[in-house]
Amino acid sequence: MITKVWAAPEVEQIYLRTAELSQQCGAATQRFLALHGLYGLALLRGKLAAAREREKQLLSFAQQQQNPTLLLEARYACWSTALSRGELAAAQAHIEKGLDVYHLQLHRAKARVFSAEHDPVLCGLTWRSLTFWLEGYPAQALRNMDRAFALGRDLGHPVTVALSLAWAAQLHQFLRDGPATREKAEASVSLAAEEGFPYVLSWGLVLRGWALAEHGQAE
Repeated sequence: MITKVWAAPEVEQIYLRTAELSQQCGAATQRFLALHGLYGLALLRGKLAAAREREKQLLSFAQQQQNPTLLLEARYACWSTALSRGELAAAQAHIEKGLDVYHLQLHRAKARVFSAEHDPVLCGLTWRSLTFWLEGYPAQALRNMDRAFALGRDLGHPVTVALSLAWAAQLHQFLRDGPATREKAEASVSLAAEEGFPYVLSWGLVLRGWALAEHGQAE
């Protein structure tokens, strides 16, 4: 049973102990998961210098293992830190390198080892769209988001589809496109409510509310 929030000190201690034990017994995947958890804690807490150090550990470990699934997850950590630090060129470079090691069939088979609610390729495509927008290339951002949405449908994971819809709505909101924001947000809300994804549901409702307010409508 989960009794602590992700950023609780006890969670960090569990990850540290898991990393130690998995190194002793040579359990590569478990060690990577523990290091990934420690990275996530640092990023969530806004400790970007610590996150950078953790991402280096992840990338080095994944390269040693020569495992494309681990390498993709390590690149995900790298581009997340880079974008959080405003390093747009570095974020784009890590996204491109991550997508280079991506293979759809391998991804379908192994991605869920890490999280039922996380898809590193979808994250890469959506974050690349955000990077394009920040760099002043809205057309490229939209084309890339279309690719992310197509991936969500191809993978067939409901949470991936819901997230791709929410990200698309977010991009349209950045572009001040009310009708497109509302369309994608309502689709994400519908799917999230049906499948039970509270985070996506809340996100979609906020974006839907913005789209309605933009056109002078109230709930």
